[in-house]
Amino acid sequence: DRLHSSIFIECHFELPTASIGKLAAGPGLRITRVVTSSMHIQQSSSKNAVVAVTMGAPSTAKETSALSSTLHQWLPVGVGVAYSSSFRLPKYQADTRVNVLCTVKKDIDVVAFRNHAHSAGRLLESVIYRDGLNLGILASRSAKKAQRFVGIRTRRLKANDKVLLTCHYSTKNRSFETKVGASPTRQEMCNQYYMYFPYSLSEKWGDCKSVFKEPDLEKKYRPAPLSPLAKNLNGSKDLLLPDEFSQVRSLAASSDGSLLFVLSEPSNTDKGLIDEPVIYVLNMSANGAVVKSFGSNVFMEPHSIHVDDWNRLWITDVALHQVFRLNPSDGSVELVVGHEGIPGN
Repeated sequence: DRLHSSIFIECHFELPTASIGKLAAGPGLRITRVVTSSMHIQQSSSKNAVVAVTMGAPSTAKETSALSSTLHQWLPVGVGVAYSSSFRLPKYQADTRVNVLCTVKKDIDVVAFRNHAHSAGRLLESVIYRDGLNLGILASRSAKKAQRFVGIRTRRLKANDKVLLTCHYSTKNRSFETKVGASPTRQEMCNQYYMYFPYSLSEKWGDCKSVFKEPDLEKKYRPAPLSPLAKNLNGSKDLLLPDEFSQVRSLAASSDGSLLFVLSEPSNTDKGLIDEPVIYVLNMSANGAVVKSFGSNVFMEPHSIHVDDWNRLWITDVALHQVFRLNPSDGSVELVVGHEGIPGN
């Protein structure tokens, strides 16, 4: 359940909030012989942000991170695998598939993945299913690309989630049946590895089994609405927005699709802070009823809204040249990135 050839660490260090964007957009962290790295803002104070950096390096590497002087916590990263140990690929097939269905055993955050297949491999793709919803792709990458860990936007998996891995192969030029094995030209593998937090030596990330019949999960799980639209009483699929809405700038949905956050920009002729709500929260299970609104006296020209995997709200303001993170429950400002009125900082 682990990759013994690699060592993975997470470190936390504190930086001035204004420098976060420069660090992320700059040449990156100078870490020798890195397998993979990713960065995200974990928490913040009024002046500083705590940044989490995930790194991996070969176990033979003698170098230490340039951040070692500021490192105060070492956390092992788990590496779990979804794989099939027994399958046969028929000959002369342009696209034949192997399916692996995994049940997640505990809550984890997946930060990177890598594929492993041989010469007949074409594409390895995994999809998340939860509580009747298809939450979309977890990891997807051509088997022809370098088989190394690739960082992804952190995806939260919860206990009892289902992860369906589908491995695609082409055997159209093969005159023999292909079995599981280590030979790169005559045998195949269907493995997808996930790098995740938190890691526990005593507990695997999940239980997997091969699914020899194409799983018909589409009948059991409906797609999660990324931009859900409630049905009106007349049965149409258009969402009738309340009269108090001004120009709608952007939409974003909660991770489970139950709430829709609408960014509305009222006319702002005096170019001061807008003194009325600009964010409206709609309950999609109640035909799009507005349940709360907030954001007054915060924004000047709000432009776009985004909901991350922890259901936190991120809003950009093109007049203030800042990015705001808001608590979705009460609209309180948790983080401000950038200096007010200064472009490109």
